[in-house]
Amino acid sequence: MKCHSCGSGKIYRSQRQGIREGILLRLALMAPYRCHDCDSRFIVFDGRCGNLVWNREESFAEFIGLRGRDYEVRRWISNAIISLILLGIAVAFLLRISRP
Repeated sequence: MKCHSCGSGKIYRSQRQGIREGILLRLALMAPYRCHDCDSRFIVFDGRCGNLVWNREESFAEFIGLRGRDYEVRRWISNAIISLILLGIAVAFLLRISRP
């Protein structure tokens, strides 16, 4: 198999992202790939991904691609940002109250 953009043979399977790729591509026996050289991402037929058996050691969300390390990092970052915003609002509120 070769890259659709540059024709390189240095490609690898990319992680599935979201519900569309998690469920629909599995049902269509397709998989996402990425090129090492040009970093383009493309979706092609892949008969190897026809195994639709859900491994009970992983959650259903992991099976369809909605959980994993990337999801956890995004969740941690968004929680940190929200916490900083709330902390800023609380400090501003306390400073406003403490003024005579």
